[in-house]
Amino acid sequence: MADSQPYYFSDVVPSRPVSRPAALICLSTMCGIAYARYFPVNLSVLLLLLLLFVSSWFVYTRNHDHTNPNTSFHWAMVLCLAFLLGTLRMEMHWLQRRQITDEVKKIAAYENQIISGRIEELYLRDSDFSYAILCDVQTENDHCLRIFPGKIGLSGPTSLFSSFHTNAQLQFSGELLPVQGPKVPTGHDYQEFLFSKGIYASVNLDNRQEIRMLPSTSTFRLNRLRDEAHEALQRTRLLLPHVSLFKNHAREDIEGLISSVCFGLRSSVSSTLNNILYTSGLAHLTSISGLHVTLVLVLTAMWLKKFGLRRRQAAGVTFILGFFYLFFVGARIPAIRATLMAFVVLGHYFTERRVDSLNSLALAALLILAIQPGQMFLPSFQLSFAAVLLLILYGPLWQKINSLFRSTLSATIFNMTMASLLMVIGLAPFAVYYFHIFSWGTLFGNLFAIPVVSLLLPTTYMWYLTTYLPFPGLADIIGYLPALFSHSLFVIMQFFSKSIFRMIIPFPGLLVSIFWFCAILVLANPTQQYIRFKNHCLRAYHLAFFLFALSISIYLAQPAFQPLRVDFLGLGQGDCTVIRTANHHTILVDGGPPERNRRNLFPALVDYLLFEGVTKIDLMILSHPQADHIGEFESVIHLIPVSLILEGSVDVNIQTYRSFVQEAENKGIPRKTVRAGDRIPLDDETNLWILHPDEQSLQSDNDINEASIVVLFQYRDVRLLLTGDIGKTTEKTLCERYDNWDIDILKVPHHGSRYSTTQTLLEETKPEFAVIQVGRNSYGHPHPDTCKRLSAFQTHVFRTDIDGTVRFLIDENRFRIYTTQSNRLHIYNE
Repeated sequence: MADSQPYYFSDVVPSRPVSRPAALICLSTMCGIAYARYFPVNLSVLLLLLLLFVSSWFVYTRNHDHTNPNTSFHWAMVLCLAFLLGTLRMEMHWLQRRQITDEVKKIAAYENQIISGRIEELYLRDSDFSYAILCDVQTENDHCLRIFPGKIGLSGPTSLFSSFHTNAQLQFSGELLPVQGPKVPTGHDYQEFLFSKGIYASVNLDNRQEIRMLPSTSTFRLNRLRDEAHEALQRTRLLLPHVSLFKNHAREDIEGLISSVCFGLRSSVSSTLNNILYTSGLAHLTSISGLHVTLVLVLTAMWLKKFGLRRRQAAGVTFILGFFYLFFVGARIPAIRATLMAFVVLGHYFTERRVDSLNSLALAALLILAIQPGQMFLPSFQLSFAAVLLLILYGPLWQKINSLFRSTLSATIFNMTMASLLMVIGLAPFAVYYFHIFSWGTLFGNLFAIPVVSLLLPTTYMWYLTTYLPFPGLADIIGYLPALFSHSLFVIMQFFSKSIFRMIIPFPGLLVSIFWFCAILVLANPTQQYIRFKNHCLRAYHLAFFLFALSISIYLAQPAFQPLRVDFLGLGQGDCTVIRTANHHTILVDGGPPERNRRNLFPALVDYLLFEGVTKIDLMILSHPQADHIGEFESVIHLIPVSLILEGSVDVNIQTYRSFVQEAENKGIPRKTVRAGDRIPLDDETNLWILHPDEQSLQSDNDINEASIVVLFQYRDVRLLLTGDIGKTTEKTLCERYDNWDIDILKVPHHGSRYSTTQTLLEETKPEFAVIQVGRNSYGHPHPDTCKRLSAFQTHVFRTDIDGTVRFLIDENRFRIYTTQSNRLHIYNE
């Protein structure tokens, strides 16, 4: 962004045109948006400040000499104005968001109402639950019809969703649940992600509900064309089953890969393919972005010129096609950014002017932020623009090196290698901050995958066009090409998804990631001078070294863990507890409810563990094999090493449990069956005692809840009792068998059921704190009688459905308790 002449802060700024004004204005606007995000300003005060600023600028301009205007002063004022406008736009965005949220809460206040709408996206998963997005929503209650101010998310059994299809009109009765803030501390703001897509509420469906399929409207939509393309993939046998290399690949995975890479249909990606995409580091290929837009528009322009069209005519036709292609593949952030930049290039091509890539990128960012300023804080926006910014800044350096190659093939291989290396290193701060995973497979995977995608795109589009021709045999013949390329791409992704190509990195923090990325940007021009003082000057490589050293220092200076930390995660209607000791041992007790309506990159539990820097789980305990306790165990052991798994009940014929056991066996994780009386020492100050079950209780009781593992965890003088889903029968047995419990923290049994947490148990344990792990449910948990019994013993009660994740930080005789939902810190001293 600097001129050819070095600029020193000690020099007087001459009156000359500012280099790349759009980039500077965009940067100031983004600073204003960020300021309003973290330091909210009253809208009235902001409007008054903006009026005073513009008035002062106008008065200054009128009262000074116009023969020699101070260009630098006016540009400084323009940047200040851009900052204020960015702040104003973000405040208006928050105001609009609050109004919509209040309206959604009013509509959701009715317990049961008739909901109708059209399925915009359908995510059929190979797990127990699937997901859909409903748009054009209307609600009816008390004979009053209301238009919902956005979209809603539907979640329910896959068996129910398998009868749905995209653009289907549904009508059903259900309860609207407003989208809430994060209840689990992670690097992702899932609420902001859903709000950016216009989703403000959700509905949970089950097989007992009556769902009517209404007649579909005949409104023309471009996304209907891509839905037809996906249906054509399902109708035709676009596979090569006779080739031995590809015979083990699931047909659904190949269809999902083609639909996502070529048509932007991420809803067709299965859970298996989704894991392969992100663990290989090649998920960016399924996002319609610069590669797709460039191939389509460049090939179009080339063909138009071959047909004899002039430059301006070809640019105009390509411009129209770009709009069509953008809405055809779905107007997501990477596609919008690439299309807007392409339109700027076409405009310069049309007017025969030189293109400035950095200004083009800035204009694209400004247009997106003017419409949705909240996009700036989402990973998709940051990754998309950061990748192109790196390519632009490092472009001149590549051109110098390219001049040394005499062979075009050598230059092409060098460009692809350097681009892949730049993406791996340059985007590593974002990958580590948001996803906590660094994949070297991306470097080598791109070298093989990008050429294959470059061939897959045109052949798939050609095949799709031939399906509309009255020559069915032609489409079958051409279909072999995309089949070959898609299978090859799947093999590449599957190979680089192996664990040897990735490593888990603990959460570095925001400042570390910012300094790291800034250092990489500065190194694009290492000899650039910034500050000159006498005979010394600060060059880019000096600044880059300082930023790298600063980021490493901040990362290493992060405080160590507290002596004991216990997190009761608010994942919903299910148990999940994470214990981290002073000696950095990590214990995971239960895995929460199964993944349902979450569409994060990773399941919520995995996301939490990676965010907290958990690179190894020393002990994983499954209290009993039920879905609301097994939960996300399978996803956890797929990514994070586990040393030992403890179980009480085995050989249970439950699909979720069988899948978990199969994954554990594939990973070679040892499993141990424990019984009452077992002691598991972790270190000199930390011990685990197994209080239940014993062989007699397993043989005499058929209730799997009563066979839950009961764990007494002790660190110094602090005692924690984890009870699973035991009931009054087991509680009575434990109270007869043990005495002098003196429990500090009690995990309330069975989510606060009426038939647990009896008077006898509370009299024996006398807990100071109690945590009820519960979510929205139809069982009446927690029961009012249970809450009254806890209150009678003056126990401090926390509920994950109200307080979110409950974190205990225990140091000596002081308990510090932090809850994510209420954002409050409670301190108790013994």
